[in-house]
Amino acid sequence: MNPMVRDLPRAYKGNRDVFRVSYRALSVAREDCMILEARLPLKFLSPREAILPRAMAEAAGLVAQSTPFRAYGEIADEVAGLACTPFQSRHWLSAWFEIFAADPAIEPFLVTLKDHQGAILLALPLIRRRIGPLLVLESPDLGVCDYAAPMLDPARHASLPDPATLWRLLRAALPRADLLRLDRLCPMVGSLKNPFHAHPAARQNRFSGWLLELPDTEQSYQNGLGKSHRQSVTRHRRRFADLAGARAGVPADLAAAHSELACLDRMQETRIGDVGKQYHLNEPKVAAFYSRLVETGFLGQETLLCGLSVGSEKLAVSFAVRNGDYLVYLRLANVFGEWTRYSLGTIVTDYTIRTAIGHGIRFFDFAMGDYEYKTRFGARRLPLHNLLLPLSLKGMPAAAFWHARERLATNALLRRLAGRPARPVSDAS
Repeated sequence: MNPMVRDLPRAYKGNRDVFRVSYRALSVAREDCMILEARLPLKFLSPREAILPRAMAEAAGLVAQSTPFRAYGEIADEVAGLACTPFQSRHWLSAWFEIFAADPAIEPFLVTLKDHQGAILLALPLIRRRIGPLLVLESPDLGVCDYAAPMLDPARHASLPDPATLWRLLRAALPRADLLRLDRLCPMVGSLKNPFHAHPAARQNRFSGWLLELPDTEQSYQNGLGKSHRQSVTRHRRRFADLAGARAGVPADLAAAHSELACLDRMQETRIGDVGKQYHLNEPKVAAFYSRLVETGFLGQETLLCGLSVGSEKLAVSFAVRNGDYLVYLRLANVFGEWTRYSLGTIVTDYTIRTAIGHGIRFFDFAMGDYEYKTRFGARRLPLHNLLLPLSLKGMPAAAFWHARERLATNALLRRLAGRPARPVSDAS
């Protein structure tokens, strides 16, 4: 028996409903390659398989390459002008690589696809790190990023090949690794479709994003709310405003912004502890990252903090980041107890939306998490996808197991038998 098949976990073997192992003899230098297929193509590229897409790309003048770097400043000029989400903006990635990439175990790479003139059609920042026995390429995340996406050139987006061909082309340029993992791929990058979201092997994440398109004025926003929610928000806002010393606002200066962030941390840590969960946003590197986002983004309004207070007591704080006219609402916390009846979370969210409209924001993204309050504000669901692909023989069993688990987890019959609701299916349009 071929050693690759023999080494597969027993759960893979004999389950013909989930896996089909096909043998294709590939005459490549000094090794026999096996391809494991799980309904969708889970394959790494041999030199022979890379020939066709590479030849097609070269005929079209497309060239893929990967470049190691350490600080964002090394690639800033190269990717300037490309469309991106706030999680791939200069503001976000500069802070991310400054804080997290200081660890020598994290190796950053920029994967690009260029045309014959050297102009970038697509850029994908990645990091390589070892997870257990495997070398994994993944988006810069480590628990602080909600969406993965490439940077795209709007003028050349139509020239990109289809997702499967694009993957094969980029695969030939990737640095050595066992797996590629892109978690929570968002469907759009601004007005452009995210090509990795449409990859045939991508699986739906159990969470969704939630997007609210904002009108030009606060009055139009208020009129667009459902009648019941509009009345509720108005009532809560008036009740809060009637309190002596009540104030809703943004920090006056950078020092006040850092103080607001510290209040947010304390509130979130208390709330998470109260429900018996572990709070991780106060870990040194994570805390330093958010502090850096405030430090570098407050004055330029790339980081937006809003708060509610009565006298000197801070009651609620929200935290958002923006890129152009797109804002992501990342964090929210408020006190509870005697203040619960004031619906502080609703008030500070409403205030943040109104502030965003005043700053010219047109897309208010409530970020990941399927909380009911987002629909009350009129947000629509954005399906997020996960993509995991093997890059070596060593990575194939892990990729096969992941895809089998995801397939079983989304099987409607099995979920009903387990007493679990079906995963939501949503339209990205």
